Amino acid sequence: MAASEDEPNGLELKDELEEYYEKEIHHGRLYPNLDTLVDKGLVVSQSPLDFASGSLH
Repeated sequence: MAASEDEPNGLELKDELEEYYEKEIHHGRLYPNLDTLVDKGLVVSQSPLDFASGSLH
């Protein structure tokens, strides 16, 4: 999944999740969930205010 990418961003992750689950992932649910992952220390964002343009590590 996107974790293997050098610097995947929120939109790339969204695309991969949609492909994996074969249904649309709504950004209104994705980005708050990504914020939760950052809060728990499971992912790191270069731009925690904007996952659409910030890279995830």
